[in-house]
Amino acid sequence: MRIVVVCFAVAVTLFALTSSASIYEMVGNAYKITLVAAFIPLVCGLYWKRANTQGALFAISAGVSTWLLLEVSMPTDCGRRNWRVVDERAGDAGGIAVAQSCAPALSCLGV
Repeated sequence: MRIVVVCFAVAVTLFALTSSASIYEMVGNAYKITLVAAFIPLVCGLYWKRANTQGALFAISAGVSTWLLLEVSMPTDCGRRNWRVVDERAGDAGGIAVAQSCAPALSCLGV
């Protein structure tokens, strides 16, 4: 087990040294998989009395597969542009800002 940790640490260090991404982007990318795989099973496991292992495994596989599909199929600047629209319109009513940001989101999807 210790050798795995050492090998992983060496791999991550080499990735960080050779990557052109900022530390902010690297940390954001590292937490994406944790968020999509663990958030729903954790919340449902804590607050829903009928939660079980089968449901947790389904939520993990559905979250990871949806995330992978969207990571591969959508351009990387698409999400950033949509959030910038919401941020710029933060002074508007929240519903209007989100509704107005749907048009750029649909254009990224090709709709």
